Amino acid sequence: MKATESGLAQALSEFTWENIKQPGAYIERETGHLYRVPPESLLRGSSPVISKLCTTPSTFVKLSDDPNTIVSKLRTIAADADVKPNF
Repeated sequence: MKATESGLAQALSEFTWENIKQPGAYIERETGHLYRVPPESLLRGSSPVISKLCTTPSTFVKLSDDPNTIVSKLRTIAADADVKPNF
């Protein structure tokens, strides 16, 4: 949890790639890359839209429940959470 300048606390959830089960906009903490996860990509029994393979696990921070949130807003949320956006 991080306190914002206005004094309000904002908690953003962190996930591994395998644990992303809800639609939303996620930022990869290590690279700053943005991933938009629409609801249809999480349907049970469907093939994943994106597959991520790497030797070191990544941490993803959920910036928004809405995968279509505008980029400028997502950048601000990421910066407030001390995650440098690279998008």
